[in-house]
Amino acid sequence: ILGGGSGWLLVELLKRTSPLEVCYVDASEKMIELARRKTQEQVEFICGTEEDIPNHSFDFIITNFYVDGFSYPILKERINYISKFRKAGAKWIVTDFVETGKKKHSRILYFTHLFFRILIKHPNKKLVDWQGAFRDQGLRSDNQKDFNQGFIKTAVYS
Repeated sequence: ILGGGSGWLLVELLKRTSPLEVCYVDASEKMIELARRKTQEQVEFICGTEEDIPNHSFDFIITNFYVDGFSYPILKERINYISKFRKAGAKWIVTDFVETGKKKHSRILYFTHLFFRILIKHPNKKLVDWQGAFRDQGLRSDNQKDFNQGFIKTAVYS
């Protein structure tokens, strides 16, 4: 799990499956600590970014609300970099915001991007076409599901 945040996804994953190994990466020490407190399972916690992923091969990569943090060219580089950790046939599960053209979603995105520009100098002022970036890197979506009137999309890439 890359960019795992507070650990809610980790808890749900461990409730539903019995993975042999979980590597949980987040750039925030506070988020790592919150996630660590939520589980007694054997999880490798790493405070860092994709650059700090150990030299492993994974069956699954999960990025939730992670890929919208990059400009399009940087995202393509990151997809290429992260892909080297995928085993043959591995799935990459991505969940993030998508443009809907709806005013309420546009307002939420505006304030979300403003908040992160102030807080962490987030470079984006609008959503990046993350689905296009995955396609450009040769990854194909096997399955997709929309949530919140299409504002949030989960796609499974292989």
